[in-house]
Amino acid sequence: LKGKADITSAGRKITTRIDATGAIRGQDVIIAVEAISDNGAVSLPALKIDIGKNSLSGAVALDTSFMPSGKVAFDLPDIALLAAMAGQKAEGAIRGMAEIRSTEGMITGTIKADGPKLVTSGTEIITPVVDLKIIDLAAGQISGTVTSDRIASGANQLSKLMLDFQHQGAATAFDLKSQYDGAPLTTAGSIEQQPDGVLTLNLASFSAAPKKIPVKLNAPIAIRIANGNVAFNAVSITAGQGKITVTGSAGKMLDIRAKIAALPASLANTFASGLDASGTINADVTVSGDPAAPVIAFDTDLQNASISQIKAAGLKPMTISAKGK
Repeated sequence: LKGKADITSAGRKITTRIDATGAIRGQDVIIAVEAISDNGAVSLPALKIDIGKNSLSGAVALDTSFMPSGKVAFDLPDIALLAAMAGQKAEGAIRGMAEIRSTEGMITGTIKADGPKLVTSGTEIITPVVDLKIIDLAAGQISGTVTSDRIASGANQLSKLMLDFQHQGAATAFDLKSQYDGAPLTTAGSIEQQPDGVLTLNLASFSAAPKKIPVKLNAPIAIRIANGNVAFNAVSITAGQGKITVTGSAGKMLDIRAKIAALPASLANTFASGLDASGTINADVTVSGDPAAPVIAFDTDLQNASISQIKAAGLKPMTISAKGK
């Protein structure tokens, strides 16, 4: 990369024009930026960066408190080239526009983007569409929608995903609709940031049916996150004919109690192809102590237990009991 900067001044106003060219992986890099400093405020009235086929252009200004305002358009048909500059691996394309405004000490704005495909860290996102309205960026107050035809990570994938979230008062409500393993996966709730720093996740509903086994949240729950500690009470989930109930907290110390009743072992087949597990699980489990050295006490009973290797050996289903710490 090589270039030049032309700097002129008049009183307290300094104007800088930067032009540079270069290359990465045989693709041209072209940078043209105009920057103005005037009585403590900084602006970039002309910003244009081309990296191969990728382009970014717009104008941004910082007031004397360094609060930003401006509009930037981006068209990135070759994400892999940008990822290479950051030493990362990704591929795909996305385009859109971001507009931000500083009003009464708050950063507001909009972000709109869409593309055919993004692939990064083993996750593939097909036809993502993002339409966000930023109400207060620092407070995380955002409304909008995110959709995708498919999100896949390994053998797991969501299709026909539509996530809607709306900021209401101190909370942001969310509503997710999608398809997982050939059945609807839906969840709804809200996230609320308290003035004292406590973050509360209110989960009103959750339902799915992996491997045609219905999984459902039995009642709304509240999960409190404060000072690195997560506390939850009476999380009750029905899975097939079984039920899981979990209470406790996790953070610097663990205090978790779980009761499992008549849980289908076949649920494991969703995450381990070829396992072909069957049977039902009953268990009482407690987890306590330091997360770096947790103490787990268990009392389990697996009835009619079998997996693919047991069946291949011609053995009958087994009853397995285990109790320990």
